[in-house]
Amino acid sequence: MMSRPTRQGPLSPPPSPLLLSSPALGQPLPQLGFHVGIETELFLERRIPRSLTKDKAPETLPDFSIDLRDRYMQALRSKAGYPGLRSEFVEEQIEADPLFSKWCVINEISLTKREQEPWGLEIVSPKLPVSPSSHWREHVNALWAFLDQNYSITGDDTCGTHIHISVDGDYDLSMMKAIASAVIYFEPAIEALLPETRRGNHHTMSNWIDNPSLGHLGMSRAAAIQRIKSCKTHEEVIYIVSPGKPYGWNFKAWSRLKTIEFRRGAPSQSADDVFMWADFVMAFVKAALSKPLDYNRGGGVPYAPTIGGLFDFFADVAIPDGQFGGEVYGNSQSITRMFGGRQFLAPDFWLEPIPYAGEGLAELFEQEMHMNMWNAIDADDEAMPERILRARQMAEAKGARMMMLKEVEAMPRSRVARL
Repeated sequence: MMSRPTRQGPLSPPPSPLLLSSPALGQPLPQLGFHVGIETELFLERRIPRSLTKDKAPETLPDFSIDLRDRYMQALRSKAGYPGLRSEFVEEQIEADPLFSKWCVINEISLTKREQEPWGLEIVSPKLPVSPSSHWREHVNALWAFLDQNYSITGDDTCGTHIHISVDGDYDLSMMKAIASAVIYFEPAIEALLPETRRGNHHTMSNWIDNPSLGHLGMSRAAAIQRIKSCKTHEEVIYIVSPGKPYGWNFKAWSRLKTIEFRRGAPSQSADDVFMWADFVMAFVKAALSKPLDYNRGGGVPYAPTIGGLFDFFADVAIPDGQFGGEVYGNSQSITRMFGGRQFLAPDFWLEPIPYAGEGLAELFEQEMHMNMWNAIDADDEAMPERILRARQMAEAKGARMMMLKEVEAMPRSRVARL
């Protein structure tokens, strides 16, 4: 059994802790079935010099994506049952394939400004069922072994790894509120684990400090969690926690995909990187659902919003294909790699998120409003009247909020609440 070192004083004053207690604390829920979806943004360049190949080098990104697809499908000929690869640039493939049944090469506009190798693109996984009997890790390993063998894989500050997670059936309202509350509470701990490039990033904004419904209105984390707990519908939780897509935790994904998306992962350059982010998200969601937090009750504080507190929060949580926690710390290689020993060396360390310093937050949400309108217009004919009505109501509500957002942007940053 590995003993934990005695914790020393904090490296910096921890945020005011919230009182957490629950009659179900430490009592795991029945085994949950998860599905994960992995989105990886990267740059690829063929390892074999063009001068040594008889093939004509792809001259455009669409050609490169099709070449990538053909090479991977050739490599899979000896692997029955493994999901194939398709290219978003080939429309007939998208129409023929069931949604999320294969890996897909996506045209990620933020990466595709290059006109030569290394090409920037996004690779999206199939919907991967996660259970002790599933083969999702083999499927991920197969793709990344192929990429590593045939391509030089790099990433930069514009790249990231996004993890979508869903549960069998669907998230009920209490589940969504439990996860959203844990996201707000443990944000300082997660912030301390992230690389610098994923902090203060307008693609992964803080669900609290950058939120027009929470931090911008002067709400503390405790008040924000109480606001989440008062929500009556899934849509209300989504609107409060992530009113737009580019937040660290994107709850809007539930509306279309029935998933919650974690967007703060650094670029992945190996299967181990992918597993680290996927296992981290699974552990977080499982802990949030297995250990419901009650912020109204008195008593002790079993978890602090620090690196050590988050590590403890994961204790006794079952991760498919491995057990993390209990008397032995570090059974999961992914979680161990994510924390990197900091749960022992700096257990009381935490960081507040860096507020997004760019201009135009109001315009960002205005774009989101227009996107929702166009999604409604593009809907099937039978649902058209209802979807357009809902979109119009959303537009009117968001239109009124645009004025408030513009006023908030004009405020001195000192007026934004901090703990």
